[in-house]
Amino acid sequence: AKDILPHYGIGYQKISGNLFTGIKITSLEYNNSRLVDKINIHWNPIALLEDTIHITKLEIKNANSNKIKRYSTLYLNQRVS
Repeated sequence: AKDILPHYGIGYQKISGNLFTGIKITSLEYNNSRLVDKINIHWNPIALLEDTIHITKLEIKNANSNKIKRYSTLYLNQRVS
């Protein structure tokens, strides 16, 4: 993630955890603009045996919804063009 994400303008202060215990992301940014203070994701990897992704916990703290909407709209407009 450390080598790939900056290429796409995505930054973060810290990523911790793993696919089995859950992932925590601190200070998620896009193009140096803070989108979210903290994300905590837990899932059930066993569900993959049934071709399903089962999110058991998704916690997002201090999301900047205006920036997320703006970047989502820009992305969707680029895909249509």
